[in-house]
Amino acid sequence: MGYRILLVDDENDILEFVRYNLVREGYEVFTAPNGEEGLREALAHRPHLILLDMMMPVMDGEATLRAIRSHPELSRTLVAFLTALGADEQQVAGFDLGADDYITKPIRMKILVSRVQALLKRLPAETERLRGIAIDRERHTVAVDGREIANMPRK
Repeated sequence: MGYRILLVDDENDILEFVRYNLVREGYEVFTAPNGEEGLREALAHRPHLILLDMMMPVMDGEATLRAIRSHPELSRTLVAFLTALGADEQQVAGFDLGADDYITKPIRMKILVSRVQALLKRLPAETERLRGIAIDRERHTVAVDGREIANMPRK
């Protein structure tokens, strides 16, 4: 299964450049030009990770992160600031708000991809779902319509 990433930044060239490189790495990527639209996209697509700029019109990164953390459906979503604001105080404030990482621009794309991969490793193994069939590779179980029918042997 591919991971879903939401990029929220008001600079279109940054959105396109980062999006292009993450798609090339196999991620499904959505974009939004401000925090308000980012929140709507997050609720619509339930991304695994949100890369969020701090300085944006309509709703800045701080307000957006607070809104994300207040939504029960999004509260556990990984969020990393990707911003030009790099002072120590700003980074500490970002972590205090609940950010999982704080990445400063400019950044080399290989490093950004590596940071994204490291963040996504924190996620628990997801259950695969196919027409009522759920295969949980971590627990080694199979269920149909929510009822466990098989326990797969561990290798």
